[in-house]
Amino acid sequence: MSPNTTASSRTASVDAIHEANAQIEMEKGEVKPETTLREDVAGLGLEQVLARHGRVDLVPMPSDDPADPLNWPAWRKNLLLLQVSFHTMLAFPPTSISSDASSNELLTLSHSQAVVNVVQFFLYLFLGPETLFVRPDRFQNDRAVIETAEQLPRSKWYTSFISFKRWGNVPWSRVPLEIVLPLTMITRLPVLLPTFAYATAFNYCGVLLTVEIPSLVGQKYGFNSQQIGLQFVAAILGAVLGEPIAGYGSDKYMQWRTRRAKGRREAEMRLPIALPGFILSAVGIIIFGVQLQNTQAGVWSVTPLIGVGIALFGVQLITTVVYTYVVESQPPRLAPRVPLFVAFVRQICAFTGPFYFNIMFETLGAAKAAGILAALAGGIGVVFTIFCIVYGRRWRAKAE
Repeated sequence: MSPNTTASSRTASVDAIHEANAQIEMEKGEVKPETTLREDVAGLGLEQVLARHGRVDLVPMPSDDPADPLNWPAWRKNLLLLQVSFHTMLAFPPTSISSDASSNELLTLSHSQAVVNVVQFFLYLFLGPETLFVRPDRFQNDRAVIETAEQLPRSKWYTSFISFKRWGNVPWSRVPLEIVLPLTMITRLPVLLPTFAYATAFNYCGVLLTVEIPSLVGQKYGFNSQQIGLQFVAAILGAVLGEPIAGYGSDKYMQWRTRRAKGRREAEMRLPIALPGFILSAVGIIIFGVQLQNTQAGVWSVTPLIGVGIALFGVQLITTVVYTYVVESQPPRLAPRVPLFVAFVRQICAFTGPFYFNIMFETLGAAKAAGILAALAGGIGVVFTIFCIVYGRRWRAKAE
C-alpha cells in the first residue's frame, strides 16, 4: 500500500489489505496458504461489520459499537437528515421573500417560523442524537489491529438520546483553541483549493439563483410573493435530480477506479465527477442571465429557470464530491476540522455576494453580469480541481 494513503482509505478493500499483508510476509520469507474472504474478514476483526452492513469496503470504517452513527439503521439516519434539511431550507425564505413582502406578510412569516423553530427544538432533543463519535483506528501501519470485545467500549442504542455531556477528552482550557483550529486547514492545499472552488460555485449558483430571484426575476416580470415562490421549483428540481448522481454515481465511479487500480484507493479518484458540475453550473448561470435579459418585461418566460435548474444540478455534483474528497484527503485526526472549515469559507462567500449582485446586474446588464460570474465559478472550479487531481496525492504525502 502507498505510504501516503490515509488510514481511512486503507480500509477500502479487504482484498487490498490482504495482498499488502501477504506481500510483507513474502518479504520476510514467510508464505502463508490461501485464505477465503471470510477468513480474511475474521483475521481483520471485521466480522460484525460484514454481518451488519453486508460488506467491508467502507470508508470510513464503522466500529463495532451500535451507538456509532455509521451503524445506525437507515430510518434514523434519514430522519435526522430530514430534520437538518428542513432546518436549512428555512434559512432562505426570510432573505428571498421579505424583499417584496408586505409588513403583514412579514409578521405572519416571523410568527410561523417561531412556531416551527420551537417544534424543531423538541424534535432535535428527542429524535436528533449526537453524531460525534470517537471511532477507534482499526488499521495502523498497514497492518490490522484486532480489538477484542473487552477493548471496545459498548453503548446501548438509546444512550445518545438520554446522555447530555461534552464529547471529547480535550481539556476545557483548550476549548477556545479547538474553535479556531479548523482555520488551520487553510495551509493544506487539498482542502483549501476544492473548498474555495466549491464556495465560489455555491455563491454564484446557490445564492445568486435563490436569494436574488425576487429582485431579479420578480421585478422583471412583476410577480407577487406567491408567484415568486413558484420560481424556486426549478432550483428544487435541479437539486433533486443532481443529488442521486452526485452521491450514488460518484461512489460507483470511485469503486470502479479502485477496482482498476487493483484495490488501491486514492482520494483524488473521485474528483473528476466534480468537473461536469462546474461546467454545468457555469452554463446554467449564463442561460439564466442571457434569457433574463432577452425576455420581454412583464411577460413570464420559463427559459431563465431552465438555467437555474441546470446550475443547481451542477452544484449538487460539486457539493457531494468536494465534501467527500476534502474529508478523505486528510488523516483521521484532522478530518473533523475539515467540514467546519468548508462551511466557514462557504458562508463568508455567500455573505458577500448579495452586496454586489444587484449592482452588477443593474450596471452591466443580466447577460454580461452572468457571463462574468459563470467564468469565475466555472474557471476557478475546473482549474483548482485539475490541480488537485494532478498534484493532490503529492501534497498529501508532503503534509504527512
